[in-house]
Amino acid sequence: FPYTTLFRSTMDAFDNPDPELMKDASQTPDGAAVIFNGEAARGAFYHRAPKALADAAIARLCPDPIAPSVTPMTVTEARWGSLPRAFIECSDDQIMPLSLQRGMQEIFPCDPVITIDSDHSPFLWKPAEVADALDAIAANFAARVGQEA
Repeated sequence: FPYTTLFRSTMDAFDNPDPELMKDASQTPDGAAVIFNGEAARGAFYHRAPKALADAAIARLCPDPIAPSVTPMTVTEARWGSLPRAFIECSDDQIMPLSLQRGMQEIFPCDPVITIDSDHSPFLWKPAEVADALDAIAANFAARVGQEA
């Protein structure tokens, strides 16, 4: 599995972030996490959410550990590769652009892929669409299990 490519792509996104999105973001003193403050968080995660919802979410943000995004993992075709995978992509995600999301899907094919017209946080302001997507994924996986029996 080309997991290193996936994580290199993810690291590149963080190594070369959009300067406008990162202008108010900073690393913790130990360098272990990123903190998105105020408008940086709004631009990165909530730029299409209603202001009141975005403000409430921003007030609850805490440092985001960097290690999970940059630590390579080892997976095998026989185990992780045999699990069904789905992907809910966000078409207007500023922190993880659609091109990066689709690059991940190329490395680890997913079926189904569901697109939500949203920023990075559809769960915040489009919860019904997220619930519908999860329901469709569950139905898809259940149908496959039924076919395998």
